[in-house]
Amino acid sequence: MEKFQTSLIQSKKSLQIADHMIFVTYNVVKDARILLSSVKNIFNSLMSATESLLYYERLFKRIPMFPQNTQSKLALLKDNCSKTYNLSQNYLYLINELNELLEEHKKSPIEFSRKDKFVICTPSYSMKTVTPKKIKEYINLTKQYIQDIEKIVTKHNEIFR
Repeated sequence: MEKFQTSLIQSKKSLQIADHMIFVTYNVVKDARILLSSVKNIFNSLMSATESLLYYERLFKRIPMFPQNTQSKLALLKDNCSKTYNLSQNYLYLINELNELLEEHKKSPIEFSRKDKFVICTPSYSMKTVTPKKIKEYINLTKQYIQDIEKIVTKHNEIFR
């Protein structure tokens, strides 16, 4: 199995986990920390789908080797792939938004849950909130992204069997 195929499978698994956490687990447990864990899984899903497309492009030598960091992958996606395959800019915004949210969580001095929200305070004490409604929007957009990537990488699927 090629790297782009395994990355796509991993992407679907991560999204399935996030989906289950929000629609099933969160409704039972009502713990706001599950919201952050869902965000991490959604971000992992997005990055795995991005890697799938980049590995696919690399396989056909359309892009150079790429470093394994988020910023370089996003730059390649934005510069080479999004225009070529007419991918929506909303996908790039989503990936950047989730990346910033997770980075701020790492740096945050304080985080707490209030009602059905998970609140992250930045070092300057501005607040970012994560709600179930927002995560459901992230999940829906991620599903669309994975479908778009899957259409691209399975175009020539018969040669990889």
